[in-house]
Amino acid sequence: MLFNTRIFIQPEEVYKYFLEHKEELEDSMKVIASTDIDDFDKKSFLFLTNEDGILFLSLEAPEVIVDSEYCYESDIKDTVNDFLIKLDKLYPITLSKKWPNSKYGDKEYICQFTKEIDKYLHGLNDVYYSYFYDYGPRKEFDGNEGYIYSIRSPGSTKGHIFIDNKGIITEVKFYDDTLKYFDPEVKTLEKEFLGYQLIKEV
Repeated sequence: MLFNTRIFIQPEEVYKYFLEHKEELEDSMKVIASTDIDDFDKKSFLFLTNEDGILFLSLEAPEVIVDSEYCYESDIKDTVNDFLIKLDKLYPITLSKKWPNSKYGDKEYICQFTKEIDKYLHGLNDVYYSYFYDYGPRKEFDGNEGYIYSIRSPGSTKGHIFIDNKGIITEVKFYDDTLKYFDPEVKTLEKEFLGYQLIKEV
């Protein structure tokens, strides 16, 4: 599951592309994927090239190489998928105010993640949907710096998200007694969301 990434060559097609363009890739790099944003100066890229006859991946953010690896046929698809997840997490998820002009404007937020949760929410409609509530600092709960966001829909809290002092998600939990409100697959999001950075819109 990717939230911020535009893919130009699917993982299962990367090795085929490499074989068909092996010679030209000795002197060039092909973009497999990039962050799906308009500001080119903030984009990150996953490149494919040919290094001494071996397929080589390079994950590059503005002014820095994040990761790189030689790949062999047997593990190319899995390695590309791993790099795509790393690429996706390089750009933050923006929290937008649910009600910009209300008294709760600085507490309630929606984002790509709440929309993903909504895919599993029973009874979804224009007024019943998921949002995050800024619960406050997490230090009193586990001694760590950062914040807690409650996962809510009108009428109840369904879970929580812990972020560290850089906004990186370190824990996602859907409460067992609220799982009846969701399709069972919602639990997969507890792992899918880890490692992403949350930032509030300016």
